[in-house]
Amino acid sequence: MTVYVQRRFSMLIGLALLISSVPLQAADNVDKLSEQLIKLRGEVDDLTTELNLSREEHKQRMKYLYVQQSDLKAQQAHDIASIDRLQKKLAEHQQQVSEFGADSSQLKPVLLKNIDSIEDYIRRGIPYKITERLSALEELKTQLNSNVIAGQTAANRLWAIVEDEISLTKENGLFRQIVTINNEEYLSSIVRVGMMLMYFKTNDGIYGKADKKAGEWRYVVLNNSRDQDDIDRLIDAYKKQIRTGYFELPSASIL
Repeated sequence: MTVYVQRRFSMLIGLALLISSVPLQAADNVDKLSEQLIKLRGEVDDLTTELNLSREEHKQRMKYLYVQQSDLKAQQAHDIASIDRLQKKLAEHQQQVSEFGADSSQLKPVLLKNIDSIEDYIRRGIPYKITERLSALEELKTQLNSNVIAGQTAANRLWAIVEDEISLTKENGLFRQIVTINNEEYLSSIVRVGMMLMYFKTNDGIYGKADKKAGEWRYVVLNNSRDQDDIDRLIDAYKKQIRTGYFELPSASIL
């Protein structure tokens, strides 16, 4: 009987120990779950903050792009209006050509007036190969004043020059030209977007853009690394003949 009681007592003690250990294990699990929950809540808060910041940054960027797009549309409308005026003048000129016939003495002043108008348009426009574009007009003017060419021939050549100017407003491309910065000339790679935007990178690694202030165009150096990366990507895309897609560009002041 004593042995039976001892065994019974031992079993009770073991059972009591087992039962007492269960709450301890459960408490440990609860503590671990609580720690994980606190950690997850912290991560959720961090992600929520990051998401809100990303949304705000996206909102500001889209606002900036919308403003830039509006500026570009306004400049494009201005350029189209200028070209329309030139076309109308030349249409009048062609009418006068037909009326004057081969009489160069009457045709000459009309042609010279139109040449002056186109020269003014080029000088006030984006600084893309201005010297080369003006030289063709200057040569035509010299030949006309010297009576080297007939009036009708000069009229045809002038019309061809205007058609070239119209084509420039529709073209985008990568070119090479001289850029003047602080009275120093640099051979540069330039990307021209129609006759509205132009970005450059000199052989010496100077980045910049053509910027319009108070009605005058000038070259502005861009030292911001993000702007420089944008120009590098744009130049690289044109080198690879990639003409479509989304490109971030440094802001342009079009006034």
